[in-house]
Amino acid sequence: MGTRLRRLKAQLKGQILSDGKCLSGKNRLTEHEIDNLQSYYGSAIRRNHSSVQNMRQAIWAIFLHKLSTDEYPQHGFCPIGEDSWCGFKKAEASGKSYKHKNSLPVAVVEAMRPIFRDLSHPDLLKNVCMEKHKTRMKVFIMSFGHVFPKQHLYRLKHFHLVFMMLFVPLMMVMYRN
Repeated sequence: MGTRLRRLKAQLKGQILSDGKCLSGKNRLTEHEIDNLQSYYGSAIRRNHSSVQNMRQAIWAIFLHKLSTDEYPQHGFCPIGEDSWCGFKKAEASGKSYKHKNSLPVAVVEAMRPIFRDLSHPDLLKNVCMEKHKTRMKVFIMSFGHVFPKQHLYRLKHFHLVFMMLFVPLMMVMYRN
């Protein structure tokens, strides 16, 4: 996300958007805003690692959240409730009023739309969706990775030894229950 947004910012440097202003500048696409969007994108993937559809919804919630204003709130994809990351939904659940302060101009958000479209494509998100076998391998690496550093696992005899001594008994214990 960050790389794509920085590339967009460099490509459109000096070009005027539909609102008569440049892409970057105060209250527009700044480095700080790019860092925030990158962080939100990563969080959306990590929070919803088990479902591609939930990941897509969370990514588009970021996009719409940045487009949202007091006159035209865009929080349809944001999580509901007082424990939501969305200030608007949190205020709505507690019965308080909310003032939008982090929205970006429509022209800036629309310039980012192709990036959000590409980075929320189901084929891309399937690659990061945690499946059972990936989770088990991750548990194995997290449990025994410090005992057998990566450089040793590249040698076949070490890998075979590690596999036979640790992984097979671990799988037997996991599947016994």
